[in-house]
Amino acid sequence: RQALAHRLKTPTGDLLAHPTYGCDTATVLGLRNQQAMQMLLIHFVRTALAQDPRVQRIDSIHTAARGEQVRIEARVTPVTRNTPTDLNLVFPLG
Repeated sequence: RQALAHRLKTPTGDLLAHPTYGCDTATVLGLRNQQAMQMLLIHFVRTALAQDPRVQRIDSIHTAARGEQVRIEARVTPVTRNTPTDLNLVFPLG
């Protein structure tokens, strides 16, 4: 869970030795909290999780906006277990 959360909070390209590691969520920070922005966040999170070799299946991804923050809730099934794991992350918009 911690490794997946780290991947989602690391901007793509920040690690020089691993240029494809990370997630593009930082590209929408500073934008107004609208449904289109939340759809982009879901796309970026889904793409990053699909690239991670520890993820067998992405069960669901949801966003919830609250003020100047967006909460992303994802449920994935890891390769090593058949039990889904929940990821809950908060991204500031400002």
